[in-house]
Amino acid sequence: MISALSWVPRGAAKLIPDKYEMTDQDVEKLRQQAAVEAVAEGDEEDKEETQEEAVARARAVATMMTQEDENIAKEFNLDNYDEEDDGILGGTKALTFHQSNEEDPLLANAENDEEDDSDAEDFSIRPSDALLLCARTDSDEGVSNLEVYVYEEDKDNLYVHHDIILPAYPLCLAWFDVPPSPPPEGKTLDEHKGNYVAVGTFNPGIEIWNLDVMDVLEPSAELGGPVKGEPSQADKKKKKKKRHRELKPGSHTDAVMSLSWNQSQRSLLASGSGDATVKLWDIGKEACIYTCTHHNSKVQAVAWNPTETSVLLSGSFDRTVAVFDARNPTAVASASVSSDVECASWNPHNPQLLVVSTDDGLVTCHDARMMGSPPCFTLQAHDKATTSVSFSPAVRDLFATSSIDKTIKIWDMNSFRPTCLVSTEAKEIGAVFCLSFYTDSPFMLAAAGSKGKLQVWDSRHHAAVRSRFCNASGAPLAVPNRSSDVPLAEESSSIPARSSPDDQDASMDDAEVFENPVQAREARRPKSKGRKGGA
Repeated sequence: MISALSWVPRGAAKLIPDKYEMTDQDVEKLRQQAAVEAVAEGDEEDKEETQEEAVARARAVATMMTQEDENIAKEFNLDNYDEEDDGILGGTKALTFHQSNEEDPLLANAENDEEDDSDAEDFSIRPSDALLLCARTDSDEGVSNLEVYVYEEDKDNLYVHHDIILPAYPLCLAWFDVPPSPPPEGKTLDEHKGNYVAVGTFNPGIEIWNLDVMDVLEPSAELGGPVKGEPSQADKKKKKKKRHRELKPGSHTDAVMSLSWNQSQRSLLASGSGDATVKLWDIGKEACIYTCTHHNSKVQAVAWNPTETSVLLSGSFDRTVAVFDARNPTAVASASVSSDVECASWNPHNPQLLVVSTDDGLVTCHDARMMGSPPCFTLQAHDKATTSVSFSPAVRDLFATSSIDKTIKIWDMNSFRPTCLVSTEAKEIGAVFCLSFYTDSPFMLAAAGSKGKLQVWDSRHHAAVRSRFCNASGAPLAVPNRSSDVPLAEESSSIPARSSPDDQDASMDDAEVFENPVQAREARRPKSKGRKGGA
């Protein structure tokens, strides 16, 4: 399955990513880490273990790794590698004169070198390419990884460029461009840029991975999480219960469920966790700078306001959404919603408005300036949990929703009377867990879910979207066309995605807009059939 996705801005990635080369220090570090984890985790059967036994077992693990390296060195005679004198470069005895270039094996392989150059060109990332990050988990093998997709919009081509193995099940992603280190001397923060992603998992730490390096084994940094190095004294004590690693100061204590990067204050990252807290992090210093405790259950969503960049939105399983200014985080304004929060997002075209999707399929819109007032609208968007809400960054009033009911819908906000333009059954995706418009291509939409399929398509493919939001050349209209001759909705729709070449049938659901969540709940209740006949 694919549990999260995130777009990467065009031009942010290196033309040709670096390839990670393991050093002797890296090998030794991995040995020590394996030994420490062996001590910390204990036996699978949860037996009692003394400190001496734990240390002995750790040493045995390290010895076994060393023995494997010695066996490889012996098998390939690596100790005498530099002393060998065979081959073309083995000394003057090995020099050979050839009458023609065709007879020289080095020159004869020139064509192969050209092919290698061609492969390198194919492997490069062009500035026009769109990069998309997917957090994938193979449920059968229990393996999770981060896949870096390249979408060539001009060629309509989608492929995996490289991937990164993750140590735990991923829950959320947030791309950012600031390295997890202070700027070097002579450089400002604006000049200090890279291509990174923060990954939240079931572990309490937030891993930061460098997307411009392939075959990397460890994250560039980790915000919070367990202390690296020797196990703590608590780990070494005799206990029958599960051992717990010591955590870094300021760390979350439960799964990291949501992340949001502040594009204005570039070193600032917000996170929400299963420990019911919202934390603000300084990426460069790798430190938590503030912990917010205004929720009393899991925090499923966090989002920075696109205009008032110090204002943060959070949504929780305690059935509330909250808004506060990071400069004064104790002053929190909140509003109640009908069920557990699944997603929360700001309207980029009217940044005073926020939308919240919930576990009962509702989408509500709130004015951040009047959080205690009734919502601007309440929409019964889906029959089951509405997992994602995404606004097009450049097309006013255009937004999309997804659900575990296996449908994707595209909407026109239409002055607080949302109109469903497209409703399609995502057969190839299954239950849709994540959906997002692309910042650099206003109609481009990506979605993924339970079946592990990623689909990317241009929403202008749908006639209802094209006629309402596009001019004759396909560019976005400044004001949507809501004239009477424009179709309100498509009765049938397909997703022209790379992973599913066949058209998909879809049925159009009637969208219901309610004045408040109470009306929505009443509408969802089954109506009484009454008694047949009479007395």
